[in-house]
Amino acid sequence: MTLEPAVYAGQPPDVERFLRTEANGLKVFLPKNARVAPEGISIDITGQGAWRRLSIQGLLG
Repeated sequence: MTLEPAVYAGQPPDVERFLRTEANGLKVFLPKNARVAPEGISIDITGQGAWRRLSIQGLLG
């Protein structure tokens, strides 16, 4: 099973529960309790034009 990230415009209302990072010019908020793969997280934008999407690798379900 593949889990897709939830993407929302703006910062979360309870920002203290998240770690903020930047990836490709985007501010990204990851839950502080996120389980991360030993090799870390990779955040990227895939696709072109209207078909672009956020791609996150390394989060464990």
